[in-house]
Amino acid sequence: WLTNRGWKFTAALTLANEIRFLAAPTPTPAVTDAYQRGYLAGVICGDGAVGRYDYSGSYRRSVKRRPQKTDVVHQFRLAMNDGAALDRAAMFLQEHGVLTTRFEFQHAGGRMPAIRANSRASYETICAITRARDEGRDWDRGWLAGIFDAEGSSDTALRIYNTDSEILETVEQAYTRLGFRTIRDRESSNGCVAVRVRGGRGETVRFFNTTAPAIARKFPIEGTALRGSARIVA
Repeated sequence: WLTNRGWKFTAALTLANEIRFLAAPTPTPAVTDAYQRGYLAGVICGDGAVGRYDYSGSYRRSVKRRPQKTDVVHQFRLAMNDGAALDRAAMFLQEHGVLTTRFEFQHAGGRMPAIRANSRASYETICAITRARDEGRDWDRGWLAGIFDAEGSSDTALRIYNTDSEILETVEQAYTRLGFRTIRDRESSNGCVAVRVRGGRGETVRFFNTTAPAIARKFPIEGTALRGSARIVA
């Protein structure tokens, strides 16, 4: 608990303590189908790779008395260092009929856990999910949770980063519909832009309660300095 005398466990509370909130308590809504689709769209647009590659005739030629074979490869991959986000994505994809397998993705910086699916049906389902923009409250919550797990931070302020203008606009629109105030930080040298939530730690708490991202370590409240007037409940 955050009290007038700092952080305390329940057993250490006394009648002299007052419980303080960083923001008005916000219940976390239930996980719905729209939330799942929004989360998948956000996390895949942020960290996923989806592609269809046609190699017809490139390396498999027709054999005598056999027609030329068509080689079309469908690929989906989501690689993240945080297992909680991967597990949630895999579970939500399974709810929508997409079975994934775990593997170690090797890249220039080393290896990281990943999930993948290579069937045409999986590819089409994932494409449909990532293209949709339902613009409902549950979809907005899921979208922000997913894109935050993929591209967000809350060290000094709550930010979501990207270089794609359409993704940045979708982030801002979802924030607005959920009642958050945002501002864009200055573009970095690599073209990356951050959408920052205004309002301090109170709004950071409300964001986590409203959207429920999977990666708990991105919510660094305990042990940080807190400023401003806190709402006090005796």
